[in-house]
Amino acid sequence: MKSESKARAILRIGLLVALIVAISIFVALQTQHTEKTAEISDAWVRSLLTSGSMTAAYCTISNRTGKDIVIVSAHAEHIGAIEFHESVYEDEMHRMVKLDELPVPAGTSLHLKPRGKHLMLFDVEPSDTSMYQIEFVLSDGATIVADFMVRDRTS
Repeated sequence: MKSESKARAILRIGLLVALIVAISIFVALQTQHTEKTAEISDAWVRSLLTSGSMTAAYCTISNRTGKDIVIVSAHAEHIGAIEFHESVYEDEMHRMVKLDELPVPAGTSLHLKPRGKHLMLFDVEPSDTSMYQIEFVLSDGATIVADFMVRDRTS
């Protein structure tokens, strides 16, 4: 009888250890799944000209993780296409250069701003809410969504 009780006690301890391990793995996976890869702040879209359907958008993308991230595309409802651009000054002229991606090294912030790197928005339909929700797609397939407020062109 004593050996049977001892075997049950060992079995109970083993089951308890297995349960603790399973819970620990579940919590770790949930934490990893919900970890933010980046945070977007100061997001705004320049208002459309009355005769146009193209504009630019700006924001700050802060990479708060320990690994580099690369934004490979962006899209939004009511916007036909979104491209990454950079304004450059060469040969005494300003011009825009299309970028294939926006890298954001670990622990840094990328500032998309006028006369620098920015988003070009094409075939934009005017928004009834003074806001566009833009979704960024990272090279690993993760996404980041941010609300971009429309600002008057004079701001």
